[in-house]
Amino acid sequence: MNKRNLFWGGALILLGLLVLLDNLGVFEPLGVSIWGLILPVLLILLGIWIIWSIFARQKNPQSEYVTIPDDGIQRVELVVNHGAGRLFISSDPSQSNLLEGTFDGGVERDIQRNAGSMRIKLALVSDFFGKFPGNWVSQQSLDWNMKFKPTARYVFVLNTGASESRIDISGLLVDSVSIKTGASSTELTLPRSAGFTTVKVKSGASSLSINVPGSVAARIRATGGMVDMNIDKGRFPRSGVYFQSKDYDTADNKVDLEIETGVGSVKIW
Repeated sequence: MNKRNLFWGGALILLGLLVLLDNLGVFEPLGVSIWGLILPVLLILLGIWIIWSIFARQKNPQSEYVTIPDDGIQRVELVVNHGAGRLFISSDPSQSNLLEGTFDGGVERDIQRNAGSMRIKLALVSDFFGKFPGNWVSQQSLDWNMKFKPTARYVFVLNTGASESRIDISGLLVDSVSIKTGASSTELTLPRSAGFTTVKVKSGASSLSINVPGSVAARIRATGGMVDMNIDKGRFPRSGVYFQSKDYDTADNKVDLEIETGVGSVKIW
């Protein structure tokens, strides 16, 4: 049973009852205005809900386990909209499904198939009446842990908020990665044998660490405001506006990496 929905359902019944009694003239002999009652009642209900949210919040949010079958899919576009919490992405060659994952707090998914391709969109569950105003108080971290089968080629579009992300796609065939994040900590390990991969990262106040596997060449362009930039210049010497591997033009496996960040630190190695 969803206790939050039960609470606000009861609150609506109470407010409706007050309006009904007013329409029946119950409050007239008392000289009471219905609108003078509704505002204090709403404030009382809001206070009760906030206090209840603090003491009754589950220690471990409800977790949903999701699998998406392989079905011979060759290309996958993954769009992730994840707010506060922790995001883990990795590969598992032993699993039979294309995607296997656990999602604390639940997940809304939109899956579109077209011949040998698939578009997967994953987002936090939107439940206005169930969450309002519980989202005004601090909540338990929403951890998402996803593992992908390394048989398809992937495109990742990751939108995160105040989050901690650990993204290891070293074992996957990835054409492109787009990351947009706010105040966050992100660790990204790039593909080691995907051919050519483009990576774009746009962040606010963040800590960003990117591991380029030793067998992969890279061309890097990084811009930002107040940023502590730490790039391995032994592997990626400066070449004009880029930091670039000496064998970038001839390498079989390489990444084109573009980073735009506001405040924080960037480490590429």
